[in-house]
Amino acid sequence: ADDRTFSHVQESGAPLAIYETLERPESDTDLRVACRTVRVPAGEVRDLAGLDAEVDSAQTQLKRAREDGTETEIREAMTRAKRARAQSTRASLIAGKSHLEFEAQAICLGNIAIVAIPGEPFGEIGWEIKRQSPFGHTLFSGYSNGSIWYIPTAGAFGEGGYETGVSLVAPGAADTIVAEVTGWLGELSEESGRGSV
Repeated sequence: ADDRTFSHVQESGAPLAIYETLERPESDTDLRVACRTVRVPAGEVRDLAGLDAEVDSAQTQLKRAREDGTETEIREAMTRAKRARAQSTRASLIAGKSHLEFEAQAICLGNIAIVAIPGEPFGEIGWEIKRQSPFGHTLFSGYSNGSIWYIPTAGAFGEGGYETGVSLVAPGAADTIVAEVTGWLGELSEESGRGSV
Protein backbone atom coordinates (compact mmCIF):
# COMPACT_ATOMS: atom_id res chain seq x y z
CA ALA A 1 0.00 0.00 0.00
CA ASP A 2 1.19 3.51 -0.81
CA ASP A 3 1.59 5.64 2.30
CA ARG A 4 1.89 8.86 0.31
CA THR A 5 -0.74 11.50 -0.35
CA PHE A 6 -0.81 14.43 -2.75
CA SER A 7 0.67 17.58 -1.20
CA HIS A 8 0.82 20.30 -3.88
CA VAL A 9 1.80 21.15 -7.45
CA GLN A 10 5.24 22.61 -8.11
CA GLU A 11 5.95 24.50 -11.35
CA SER A 12 8.95 23.21 -13.30
CA GLY A 13 8.32 23.98 -16.94
CA ALA A 14 5.43 21.58 -16.54
CA PRO A 15 3.40 21.20 -13.36
CA LEU A 16 4.76 18.35 -11.19
CA ALA A 17 2.80 16.64 -8.46
CA ILE A 18 4.63 16.45 -5.16
CA TYR A 19 3.79 13.61 -2.74
CA GLU A 20 4.49 13.40 0.96
CA THR A 21 4.76 10.25 3.03
CA LEU A 22 2.05 9.93 5.68
CA GLU A 23 2.52 8.40 9.05
CA ARG A 24 0.03 5.65 9.65
CA PRO A 25 -1.68 5.76 13.00
CA GLU A 26 -1.02 2.73 15.15
CA SER A 27 -4.03 0.45 15.39
CA ASP A 28 -4.93 -1.91 18.19
CA THR A 29 -7.81 -3.38 16.22
CA ASP A 30 -7.32 -7.03 15.48
CA LEU A 31 -9.48 -9.57 13.69
CA ARG A 32 -10.41 -12.81 15.44
CA VAL A 33 -12.52 -15.56 13.89
CA ALA A 34 -13.98 -18.80 15.21
CA CYS A 35 -15.79 -21.47 13.21
CA ARG A 36 -16.95 -24.24 15.46
CA THR A 37 -19.27 -27.19 15.41
CA VAL A 38 -22.26 -26.92 17.72
CA ARG A 39 -23.93 -30.13 18.87
CA VAL A 40 -27.56 -29.81 19.99
CA PRO A 41 -30.15 -32.40 21.07
CA ALA A 42 -32.39 -33.66 18.27
CA GLY A 43 -36.17 -33.68 18.54
CA GLU A 44 -38.25 -36.80 19.00
CA VAL A 45 -39.62 -38.76 16.06
CA ARG A 46 -43.00 -40.41 15.77
CA ASP A 47 -43.55 -43.59 13.75
CA LEU A 48 -42.15 -43.01 10.23
CA ALA A 49 -44.57 -45.46 8.58
CA GLY A 50 -47.50 -43.67 10.23
CA LEU A 51 -46.24 -40.33 8.97
CA ASP A 52 -45.91 -41.69 5.43
CA ALA A 53 -49.50 -42.94 5.64
CA GLU A 54 -50.60 -39.45 6.75
CA VAL A 55 -48.87 -37.93 3.71
CA ASP A 56 -50.62 -40.40 1.37
CA SER A 57 -54.00 -39.71 2.98
CA ALA A 58 -53.51 -35.94 2.83
CA GLN A 59 -52.49 -36.15 -0.85
CA THR A 60 -55.60 -38.20 -1.64
CA GLN A 61 -57.83 -35.68 0.14
CA LEU A 62 -56.15 -32.84 -1.75
CA LYS A 63 -56.71 -34.57 -5.07
CA ARG A 64 -60.41 -35.03 -4.26
CA ALA A 65 -60.76 -31.42 -3.15
CA ARG A 66 -59.18 -30.19 -6.37
CA GLU A 67 -61.61 -32.31 -8.41
CA ASP A 68 -64.85 -31.23 -6.78
CA GLY A 69 -64.18 -29.17 -3.66
CA THR A 70 -64.74 -25.52 -2.88
CA GLU A 71 -61.88 -23.03 -2.79
CA THR A 72 -61.91 -23.21 1.00
CA GLU A 73 -61.78 -27.02 0.98
CA ILE A 74 -58.86 -26.95 -1.47
CA ARG A 75 -56.92 -24.50 0.73
CA GLU A 76 -57.56 -26.60 3.83
CA ALA A 77 -56.51 -29.79 2.03
CA MET A 78 -53.35 -28.09 0.75
CA THR A 79 -52.47 -27.02 4.29
CA ARG A 80 -52.97 -30.56 5.62
CA ALA A 81 -50.83 -32.01 2.80
CA LYS A 82 -48.01 -29.49 3.36
CA ARG A 83 -47.98 -30.12 7.10
CA ALA A 84 -48.01 -33.89 6.64
CA ARG A 85 -45.06 -33.66 4.21
CA ALA A 86 -43.20 -31.36 6.61
CA GLN A 87 -43.65 -33.85 9.47
CA SER A 88 -42.51 -36.73 7.28
CA THR A 89 -39.45 -34.82 6.05
CA ARG A 90 -38.63 -33.70 9.60
CA ALA A 91 -38.79 -37.29 10.84
CA SER A 92 -36.57 -38.58 8.05
CA LEU A 93 -33.93 -35.93 8.87
CA ILE A 94 -33.66 -36.80 12.57
CA ALA A 95 -34.70 -40.46 12.77
CA GLY A 96 -32.22 -42.42 14.86
CA LYS A 97 -30.26 -39.32 15.90
CA SER A 98 -29.82 -38.14 19.46
CA HIS A 99 -28.02 -34.95 18.36
CA LEU A 100 -27.59 -32.68 15.36
CA GLU A 101 -24.42 -30.82 14.47
CA PHE A 102 -23.96 -27.58 12.57
CA GLU A 103 -21.23 -25.02 12.04
CA ALA A 104 -21.48 -21.58 13.59
CA GLN A 105 -19.18 -18.60 13.17
CA ALA A 106 -18.03 -15.69 15.29
CA ILE A 107 -16.10 -12.83 13.70
CA CYS A 108 -14.70 -10.17 16.00
CA LEU A 109 -13.10 -6.90 14.99
CA GLY A 110 -12.08 -4.63 17.82
CA ASN A 111 -15.12 -4.16 20.02
CA ILE A 112 -17.57 -5.62 17.48
CA ALA A 113 -18.63 -9.26 17.24
CA ILE A 114 -20.71 -10.86 14.50
CA VAL A 115 -22.25 -14.26 15.25
CA ALA A 116 -23.81 -16.41 12.53
CA ILE A 117 -25.68 -19.71 12.81
CA PRO A 118 -27.78 -21.68 10.34
CA GLY A 119 -31.51 -22.17 10.64
CA GLU A 120 -34.24 -19.86 11.85
CA PRO A 121 -33.49 -19.10 15.51
CA PHE A 122 -36.12 -17.49 17.68
CA GLY A 123 -35.30 -13.86 18.47
CA GLU A 124 -34.67 -14.55 22.15
CA ILE A 125 -31.59 -16.61 21.24
CA GLY A 126 -29.90 -13.64 19.57
CA TRP A 127 -30.97 -11.29 22.35
CA GLU A 128 -29.46 -13.56 25.01
CA ILE A 129 -26.18 -13.92 23.09
CA LYS A 130 -25.99 -10.13 22.77
CA ARG A 131 -26.77 -9.69 26.47
CA GLN A 132 -24.02 -12.09 27.56
CA SER A 133 -21.43 -10.99 25.00
CA PRO A 134 -18.27 -9.33 26.36
CA PHE A 135 -18.10 -7.14 23.23
CA GLY A 136 -19.47 -3.61 23.09
CA HIS A 137 -21.49 -4.38 19.98
CA THR A 138 -22.69 -7.85 19.03
CA LEU A 139 -24.61 -8.58 15.85
CA PHE A 140 -26.46 -11.88 15.53
CA SER A 141 -27.56 -13.57 12.32
CA GLY A 142 -29.56 -16.69 11.61
CA TYR A 143 -30.10 -18.13 8.12
CA SER A 144 -26.32 -18.35 7.71
CA ASN A 145 -24.55 -21.15 5.85
CA GLY A 146 -27.33 -23.68 5.71
CA SER A 147 -30.49 -24.53 7.53
CA ILE A 148 -31.56 -26.66 10.42
CA TRP A 149 -35.12 -25.33 10.27
CA TYR A 150 -36.62 -23.52 13.28
CA ILE A 151 -34.67 -23.22 16.53
CA PRO A 152 -37.24 -22.40 19.23
CA THR A 153 -36.51 -21.49 22.82
CA ALA A 154 -37.24 -24.11 25.47
CA GLY A 155 -40.31 -22.18 26.65
CA ALA A 156 -41.79 -22.05 23.15
CA PHE A 157 -42.06 -25.84 22.99
CA GLY A 158 -44.59 -25.73 25.82
CA GLU A 159 -46.70 -23.23 23.89
CA GLY A 160 -46.89 -25.39 20.76
CA GLY A 161 -47.42 -24.00 17.28
CA TYR A 162 -46.14 -24.68 13.79
CA GLU A 163 -42.48 -23.76 14.40
CA THR A 164 -42.05 -26.05 17.39
CA GLY A 165 -44.02 -28.79 15.65
CA VAL A 166 -41.61 -28.98 12.71
CA SER A 167 -38.40 -28.10 14.56
CA LEU A 168 -35.57 -30.62 14.22
CA VAL A 169 -34.17 -29.78 17.65
CA ALA A 170 -35.21 -30.63 21.21
CA PRO A 171 -36.11 -28.00 23.82
CA GLY A 172 -32.54 -27.73 25.20
CA ALA A 173 -31.00 -26.69 21.86
CA ALA A 174 -31.38 -22.93 22.31
CA ASP A 175 -29.67 -22.99 25.72
CA THR A 176 -26.81 -25.06 24.28
CA ILE A 177 -26.34 -22.57 21.43
CA VAL A 178 -26.29 -19.57 23.77
CA ALA A 179 -23.77 -21.25 26.12
CA GLU A 180 -21.47 -22.38 23.29
CA VAL A 181 -21.46 -19.07 21.43
CA THR A 182 -21.02 -16.85 24.47
CA GLY A 183 -18.17 -19.12 25.58
CA TRP A 184 -16.37 -18.53 22.26
CA LEU A 185 -16.98 -14.81 22.46
CA GLY A 186 -15.35 -14.79 25.88
CA GLU A 187 -12.34 -16.69 24.50
CA LEU A 188 -12.05 -14.34 21.51
CA SER A 189 -12.25 -11.33 23.82
CA GLU A 190 -9.45 -12.70 26.01
CA GLU A 191 -7.30 -13.52 22.94
CA SER A 192 -7.31 -9.86 22.04
CA GLY A 193 -5.79 -9.02 25.43
CA ARG A 194 -8.78 -6.90 26.26
CA GLY A 195 -10.47 -9.17 28.75
CA SER A 196 -14.02 -7.93 29.02
CA VAL A 197 -14.44 -5.05 26.58
